[in-house]
Amino acid sequence: MKKVVLIIMAVTMIATLGIAAAQANSYVVTVKYAGVGGTSGYVMLSDTAATPAFTNRWFTLNSAVMKEQLATALTAASNGFNVYAGFAGTTTPAAYSVVTTFYVIP
Repeated sequence: MKKVVLIIMAVTMIATLGIAAAQANSYVVTVKYAGVGGTSGYVMLSDTAATPAFTNRWFTLNSAVMKEQLATALTAASNGFNVYAGFAGTTTPAAYSVVTTFYVIP
């Protein structure tokens, strides 16, 4: 019984740490512009935090889900919604970093 409890605790801790790491580089943003240039999709985003990590910065959409991310960006922009945007890494995303997670916040 103790082994089962320890395993459950270990799995829970690993899952929690994984979620925290995945969310460490995520922001609630507004979409200023969105579109396609050549074969790539781009969005201009601004962080909505009291002390923004970035404002009016261009980012590249993930090519594997570019159409879906572009639809998300256009929906948010046309309806005045914010978007939850995630990026790889743990530092503030540089210009033209790839957006890995993109969800509308109604």
